Amino acid sequence: MTQQPVSPPNAPGKEHSNTLFTLVLIRGIAALVLGMALFLSPGLTGRKLAIFFVITVGVWMIFDGGLSIAAGIKEKKLKLPSGGWVIFSGVAAIIAGIGAIIFPMFLAVFGGLLLLWFLAFGLLVRGAGELFARGTKPGVRVLGALNILFGIFFVIVIVASPDKALTALLWTGGIYGIVFGIGSIVAAGQIKASAN
Repeated sequence: MTQQPVSPPNAPGKEHSNTLFTLVLIRGIAALVLGMALFLSPGLTGRKLAIFFVITVGVWMIFDGGLSIAAGIKEKKLKLPSGGWVIFSGVAAIIAGIGAIIFPMFLAVFGGLLLLWFLAFGLLVRGAGELFARGTKPGVRVLGALNILFGIFFVIVIVASPDKALTALLWTGGIYGIVFGIGSIVAAGQIKASAN
């Protein structure tokens, strides 16, 4: 009977999986909070709604981008080839989030269209980063595909119905937050299970 080699508890693979598990879990919980906040804002209308949405999503993108950069730095330290892509997608998310926060009144006046373009860009780049850079974890690849699908949906909303973009943005953002949050929590569980 042959004995399988056992990785030491602090092996790079296990350490990376533990870090990735924590980051993806935090990301999932934050996305659920974002989604619920967007659904629980029906009393807001017009500019107040737009400003609330812009700032909420902008903060989310900065937070999420920071988590991606942390994951990318960890991957770089472990000499994993995907680290650069992950860092790039995190920086793109932070830039999009800062852009959204800097222009909340401007975005309110234009009904959230510019925010949709920021979100679409951030989601498409981030999704590509997750889909192609972290191919070893199927759950994270699904999250990347989800980001790309929502990015494409935002572009369709901008082009097809700009006058209703803000309402669509609110509900789509809420749905995205909840679906992405649940998906992230499931992916975190898959990462944890594969590490054990």
